[in-house]
Amino acid sequence: MVGKDAYNAYGTKVMKSVKLGKIIGVCWRTKGSLISKDGRVSPRNAFYYIIDDGWGPEKAFLRQCREIKAR
Repeated sequence: MVGKDAYNAYGTKVMKSVKLGKIIGVCWRTKGSLISKDGRVSPRNAFYYIIDDGWGPEKAFLRQCREIKAR
């Protein structure tokens, strides 16, 4: 999946058509571990895609793999 584009897996047709960015990595996060710079934590043990939305790797964000459709 690394190198593919990330799209929402759920929501309206319009929401599913919005490209979120390029998948640049995958990581495992345990429940309660930090998943964002603003203090959000993982609600469950899960794999996350690391997504670069075009602002560079230092601005990349995490989204649970089950929430993303890779194309």
